[in-house]
Amino acid sequence: MCVPKVVNAYNCTKSDTTGYLPFHLLFGKAPRLPVDLIFGPSPEEASVTHTEYIDKWKIAMKEAYLLALKNTSKSATDAK
Repeated sequence: MCVPKVVNAYNCTKSDTTGYLPFHLLFGKAPRLPVDLIFGPSPEEASVTHTEYIDKWKIAMKEAYLLALKNTSKSATDAK
């Protein structure tokens, strides 16, 4: 019963190796936590069209994967 909570905690914690949340690398955005439901989405999130969102998502994911690869390579080199 605790496994989903542990997985969620892991996915919402920044990785020292990649420098990103696993959730971000999988979905391309920060996770929405219960506190986010209280305060609602930011005005920027609420006014973005589907096409704009996809374009921003593609750019952000390319940058995230390149930085994660760079950070992973650096961590592997440091471990040697």
